[in-house]
Amino acid sequence: MVGVDRPGTETVTELLAIYLRELDSSVDKLAHGQEWFTSRLPRWVLANRSVRVGLNKGASGCVVKIVADATLQHDHFETILLETDDDLRALCAPWERGFPLAALSRMNDFIGLAELSVTEVGNPLAPPALYDPTFTGWGTFEHARHFFSATQAREDALNFWNSAVSGLPGSDSFVHEASTVFSRFESLLGRRAFVERRLHRFINEYGQLLLPSCRRYLFELPLRLCGEERKADFVLEREEGLPALLVELENPNHRVLKGRGEFTHAVHHAREQIAEWVKFVDENAGQNAGGDLGFLKGPKERLVVIGRDSDRQRLLNSKYQDTSVWTYDVLLDEAKRRWTDIIRSQREMLDLPPIALF
Repeated sequence: MVGVDRPGTETVTELLAIYLRELDSSVDKLAHGQEWFTSRLPRWVLANRSVRVGLNKGASGCVVKIVADATLQHDHFETILLETDDDLRALCAPWERGFPLAALSRMNDFIGLAELSVTEVGNPLAPPALYDPTFTGWGTFEHARHFFSATQAREDALNFWNSAVSGLPGSDSFVHEASTVFSRFESLLGRRAFVERRLHRFINEYGQLLLPSCRRYLFELPLRLCGEERKADFVLEREEGLPALLVELENPNHRVLKGRGEFTHAVHHAREQIAEWVKFVDENAGQNAGGDLGFLKGPKERLVVIGRDSDRQRLLNSKYQDTSVWTYDVLLDEAKRRWTDIIRSQREMLDLPPIALF
């Protein structure tokens, strides 16, 4: 393959240069104050990149490959002429594309793939047999113009960032993926026979999405005191300046309030469990609040999640002095409200139009 300098070439590279600058700039804005989440972004985002653009004859079809390259001082662009199927195969390696070069200019869309891996079936703990951290895309040049527009760069930045923060895979729009999780969670709550432990594991899987805002969360954290051990359901390390939050999850089928509005025995028991966790931490801080658990020293907030809604206003009016009590419906609604506020603010920051949310 040889380098080319022909009509359309500069247009493609300029398009990509604008897209990548806009993408990085938008992610920078979204990451302000939460830079620790940038490690979860695709490797080619917020990086210096080698960008190869393959064009067919006439420049009506193109293949784009973007690779993070720490040896570069800035993005480097190269254009090549795709003359044979072998040229196409070499550019797309290590992945085999199921179309010939002749089909490139007849495609109905531009398709992009990133962070692809091949893992051993039946062994989820095995390292990937093949992993490609690059971005590869192909299609017609006209479709590429929309795929790599400045507006799309801002949309992509929002999806990349929120997927990184929430732990979602990022293979679809963040709003669609989050809506699917919320709907699934609501369905699980409706199954009275659903085992409580399985519900806890679901929340653990999507903790950054469902739990109150936090820098990180720990599931079933062991706490020890005088030879005894307890496991805290969830311990949340929150943003700088906010106290840790200890969360006890109880059965969603438990009653929350009695007839006169007092909390039931199940709620009292849950509150006592959190009080015991606090005792373990405070009386054995050396073991339970050392190292990266130092955030557990000092004041701690407490939250019990139990039951379903019956009379939310009475629930909100009934509060322990030291412990908040939510139902699972409140947990879900608070998650939707929080992410709605976040996304609306982000879209306004990036000058994107409002969209329907949760």
